[in-house]
Amino acid sequence: MKSRMKGFGAMALAVAALGMAAAKAQTVALVTINQQALFFNQINDGAKQAADKAGAKLVIFNANNVASAQNSAIEDYIAQKVDGIVLIAIDVNGVKPAITAAKKAGIPVVAIDARIPDGDNAAFIGVDNKGAGEEIGKYFADYVKTKMGGSAKVGIVGALNSFIQNQRLDGFKTAAQADSGVKFLDTVDGQNIQDVALTASENLMTANPDMNAIYVPGGRGRRRDRAQDQEGRKGQSEHRHSRDHRDQGQCRQVPQPVQIGRLEPPRAGRLDVPLSLPLLTKA
Repeated sequence: MKSRMKGFGAMALAVAALGMAAAKAQTVALVTINQQALFFNQINDGAKQAADKAGAKLVIFNANNVASAQNSAIEDYIAQKVDGIVLIAIDVNGVKPAITAAKKAGIPVVAIDARIPDGDNAAFIGVDNKGAGEEIGKYFADYVKTKMGGSAKVGIVGALNSFIQNQRLDGFKTAAQADSGVKFLDTVDGQNIQDVALTASENLMTANPDMNAIYVPGGRGRRRDRAQDQEGRKGQSEHRHSRDHRDQGQCRQVPQPVQIGRLEPPRAGRLDVPLSLPLLTKA
């Protein structure tokens, strides 16, 4: 059975997933993307809390942004006969054979954050990323009309190897470009690594002195914030992706970056894991 749950932050995702994975499981594997990004570390923290509460052993694999490493890790966990796997996929299509192999071995896989198209995972916990991007794009287009004089030059700080972020970006561009006053400039690759994102952001600002808005399809990046602080670009607005749009009204033009919505990675970790544990229990 496939399931989808909306409105979770990072830790919420992890907790929910482990909940599905470890209800009766003894050992659950969490296959993540990297340990450079705060988001993924907070998922790890939430997953650990959920596993402890469920009395399950949690093992974590850091793919270090290498998609093929996730496939190898899942194959290794199959050989180790873990009871369940929680996966944050880098390549949602490339990882499908490994997920199928786990299913055949009787090991359920719960995908979080990134949907596996027609995959053999037991469940998915996350949101419609393209739809979320479109929602923010519509909001931004209206913001440009009402707060920015009808004109915006937008730079992008993304993670180009992230299927999730590319979905959000596609949705955002589609909706925002419906307004002829929105022009997209350069896209730089932060690689889901904060130091890399800092340098990329600085380069983006230097190369585009007339840029007056930034879209970040990932979560809140403290180093990107610092880059903007260092640049001192007044009147620039920043729009970030979020699973929760309750804070959309905070968008405004100010020297500090503006966040639309708020992501709570630790809560996602705590929720994803518990929700996953029952699904990761062998029948």
